[in-house]
Amino acid sequence: MTDTKQIDWSDIEAAAKEMAGNWQRRPNFVWFRGSRLDYADNWCIWYTSNRDAGLLEQSNEAEINKRLKPFSEGNDPDLVFEQHSHWACGYLDGFSIRVYRADGSITPAFEEFCRIKQDLEDYPVLNEDDYSQREYEATLENYACEMWNVKDLPDVRSDAP
Repeated sequence: MTDTKQIDWSDIEAAAKEMAGNWQRRPNFVWFRGSRLDYADNWCIWYTSNRDAGLLEQSNEAEINKRLKPFSEGNDPDLVFEQHSHWACGYLDGFSIRVYRADGSITPAFEEFCRIKQDLEDYPVLNEDDYSQREYEATLENYACEMWNVKDLPDVRSDAP
């Protein structure tokens, strides 16, 4: 769930106040998992891509997920990867993240999320190598579709020599 309001991600406390419970401020939105959580208003939802995501969005999502994955482990994780259906865009991928613990402290997961958002404000690509590889593979797939009669195209599979 993205917000249009400008958030200063370097100010983690202010960002936490803005983001906690963001899912409750969306009209006609129902988060079923939220109804089963104690302190559900201490959580936020953030979407990283949708069915029509481009290469940059896909690449950044892969890096975001890699950086946040450690927070999704254990019996009571601070982050849960989610996919939500939507009539207009098919589906949305993202995560719910616990912003505040029950004692009111900000979770390390949310702190890492803020660092990621700061990185994206500084430069729109989180992992140059991944993005470049995705562009290369998409280019080869396009060549194969458009130049079907050329026999000596490089193999598009990433495991090809």
